[in-house]
Amino acid sequence: MKRSSKLVFLGGALIVLLGSGCAHTLEVKNLSRYEPPNVQPLPKRPTIGIVSTALDITSARLVREVDGELSKYADVTFPYMGSNDVQFVADIGIASKYKGSGINFLINFPGFLIFTPAWHGYVYNVYYDVDVSLTRRPGGERIDSFSLPIYLSVRQANINRTWTEISWLEVGIIAFVGGIVFVRYDDNVTPLLLDKVGRPLGVYIAKEILSRVANAPPPKVVEHPAEPPKPETTTGPPGEPVPPPKAETPSEAPEPPAQESKPAPSPESPPPSGEPTPPSPGT
Repeated sequence: MKRSSKLVFLGGALIVLLGSGCAHTLEVKNLSRYEPPNVQPLPKRPTIGIVSTALDITSARLVREVDGELSKYADVTFPYMGSNDVQFVADIGIASKYKGSGINFLINFPGFLIFTPAWHGYVYNVYYDVDVSLTRRPGGERIDSFSLPIYLSVRQANINRTWTEISWLEVGIIAFVGGIVFVRYDDNVTPLLLDKVGRPLGVYIAKEILSRVANAPPPKVVEHPAEPPKPETTTGPPGEPVPPPKAETPSEAPEPPAQESKPAPSPESPPPSGEPTPPSPGT
């Protein structure tokens, strides 16, 4: 076999070896940090509506996972459209952020010399900021509002990046340039990440919501003011209002009874007994 043919054969074998072996299965180093809390079984299944302000695919996927887990313990309406046939409403907002790492440059160059992308993987940092507002229906009384900041430390490498390890066949320029590019996040990691963490994070968020529903205070009782007593009225003919009693005017007031006048005694009549007789004139 000629020397040139041997070089082609060895080069092809090395490329096949790199393509098959230089890959690192997706790994989340700190996923165990988000173990869900223990929730005591509720005495009665509550009814919960879910409102989501999630617009991107990642956030929508996580909200669907929350819906699936909540449905094991409650009667869930998702998406909730504003009716009053639920007891609680959970408004869930999720903002996602994906970042690469400067360490990826060193992993790729000079790390390709010892196949670092294969056994270590490239480093990615993923952030999910979860905000939940829990209210009661009807009435909209707020029960709780809380945030769940989630940070995931991710390792992964695939052939779309590890192919640069063919720098073994040259002086390392390919790995050097690749390292500069690979400090950025790889969008191909996102669907793989959601397949791995979507379920456990959905359980984590759902259990946090359920724990607050279980500890929710009883609904407030609205006290209505007592009505003033109605005035007493006499019974009138059916269907006719009873007029109030008419006040007496001074002109209509009854006159006092007239005093009886006694007749004056006549001069000829004798005075009553016991009284002295007045002297007659001329005596």
